[in-house]
Amino acid sequence: MHFYSPWKQTKRPAFGFLHACWAFPLTMLFTAHALTSTTGDLHRFLTAYLDKQRSLLAGTAPDHARALELISDDGLRYLLAAAHRQALAL
Repeated sequence: MHFYSPWKQTKRPAFGFLHACWAFPLTMLFTAHALTSTTGDLHRFLTAYLDKQRSLLAGTAPDHARALELISDDGLRYLLAAAHRQALAL
């Protein structure tokens, strides 16, 4: 099963898709936290990065839910879903 990855702009196997849907939300959460202690050019850069990632991640929501169904470990599935959900809420 393959899913569209907006970061690579191509269809990816489930593992690659889920990896991206884990890694990029983590960078978004870190960026959102870092924004609270930045100003000036760095703040503008991080804000732009977060805005771009937010729009890319939003497009993965339907496929992310389907890809998570392939994960048999409840704990892992929960962690992947939580990071995705928290990043979408930024």
